[in-house]
Order: sequence, then structure tokens, then C-alpha cells
Amino acid sequence: MKAVFFDIDGTIWDAHMWIPESTKRAIRALRENGHLTFICSGRTRAFIQAEELLDLGFDGIIAGCGTYIEEHGRELFYKKIEEQEVVFLMDRFGYARIVDVAVYERNKEAADSENKYIVHCMNTGKICIFTNSGKMHQVKVIDLPYGKFREKGTPIDNVSNYTSSEEEIVMICDAEQMRFAKLLFATAQGMIKRVDGKEFQVAKRTIVATKLQEDDRLVSVKVVNETQNLVLQTRNGYFLRFPAADVPEKKKAAVGVRGIRLQKKDELEHTYLFEEGTETKVTYGEKTVTLNRLKAAKRDGVGNKTR
Repeated sequence: MKAVFFDIDGTIWDAHMWIPESTKRAIRALRENGHLTFICSGRTRAFIQAEELLDLGFDGIIAGCGTYIEEHGRELFYKKIEEQEVVFLMDRFGYARIVDVAVYERNKEAADSENKYIVHCMNTGKICIFTNSGKMHQVKVIDLPYGKFREKGTPIDNVSNYTSSEEEIVMICDAEQMRFAKLLFATAQGMIKRVDGKEFQVAKRTIVATKLQEDDRLVSVKVVNETQNLVLQTRNGYFLRFPAADVPEKKKAAVGVRGIRLQKKDELEHTYLFEEGTETKVTYGEKTVTLNRLKAAKRDGVGNKTR
């Protein structure tokens, strides 16, 4: 008799939670031949609930990177994880994982170049995912795979309510750090507002983070302070600069106010924040735009077109 251990994400099922028939047959054959089969995953036990997975008839589950063990439904071992700082990494394909801070620092150059999102957080905390649909999804850090730097991780879809085929990620941040911040929201139709980060301290895995007008979408969420300057950039190259303090604070359920008057068939594409006295350059098309040299104006203006 042997004990065979199976990871879930990327092994038993794919990014769409589909289990091949060949995998089902192999697990069934192992058990019929007297061998034991176990799930072994970085997920916590609370996130190993799918019927199509458990119906495969595993003899037990090892979850939470070995911190929880059960056999035939009976808990054998559980160890509470000690709180520590970790680093959340997610590449451009949506594969996410956490690594130790020391591991990140040793591989910082590669990590920064290979990952789209990098967030310092606590292993007992939550990661918040804001999407263009105006939603905020939460993921417990402990539910993400923890391990070596070169391990691939798991699709973020598999550990959250986020659906990559229906939404696009606008921002990812640490829930605890957001508690003490103000967030700047901006939409494609040019609506903007500031929201107190405390409004997003919720238990639900998914909430509506902002109200959107018909056919509108969220394009930017950023941590902001009143001493900064804000620049709104449209797809057609209009830039409008004004103080971030001119953006009113609203509730998350509010639409916000108009930040820029858009021309026909134009839309807001990017937001930039910079401190007074600092030179900040961005690229639009083949041109370099120095943001701090833009003429300061008022909110709800047309802006200046880059030539």
C-alpha cells in the first residue's frame, strides 16, 4: 500500500476548475488497487469544498501548507499559523503566490520584472482586488500558495470570486494598509471621487466598491493624499492637472463628480499623482509628457491636448 498526494490547482484541475476524465480514472484506479489518496494543498480547508473535487473519494486532506490534516473526515492535526510579513506576487497571467520577505529581497530584481502586482502584507491578512466592473474581491492571504520563489502559484480566479474572463483588475492592495488611506476612484466617463479606506473593511468576499453610470467602467483606483497633484489623461491625449484636494470625498455607493469634460468618442484612460516640486514624466504615444510642467487648472475642465 502507498499513499499518493495530489495538489489541486494546476494538477487535479486547471484554471477553469475542470478535472480531466483521465485524472478521475487514475485516482479511482489507485484506490481500487488498495492505495491511499490525499489532497495536499496550500489552500486552507475552508476553500476545499467543491463537490466535484471531494466526490473523487480522497482518503484525506492536507491543507494550509501542512497546518491542517484530516483522514476520512476526522481532524488529526491543526496548527495555527504564526503571524509574519510576506510578499504577494502575481504575474501578468494571473498566477498568484506568497513568499517570505527574505526570499523576495534575494530575488527582488527578477520578482519586480516578472510580476505585475507586488504587495507587502501579513500572512493573516487579506488582499483586495478592485476590478473595472466596480467590484472589490477579497482573498485571505493564507489561502494563497506559500513557497519557493520559482513556484508558479495558482490562478487568482481559483481562490477568489474574481473572474478573469469577465473582469479586468484595476488595483490590488493590502486590506489593512488601505484602512488608513483615502482612495481615488476614476471611471472611463471621467467621474472621480475620494473614498475613505475604512469603507472597504468588510467581511464579505465581494462587494460593490463604487456605483457606475450606464456603460461606464472603473479605470483607476489609487491611494491619494490631499497634498498631491492629480493629472487626468484621456485616450485622445487630453491632459488636465489640478490639486487632488479638489476631488470631493464621497461614499463608496456614490457615482462621484465629473473630473474632466470629455470630447466626443473620447474617454479617461489614466490617472497620475505627483508631489509638488517633483519632476514626473509619462509617455503618451511616442511623446514624453512632463506632468509637473502642465498648467494647473480646475477640476471639470477640458484639459490641454498633447501636440
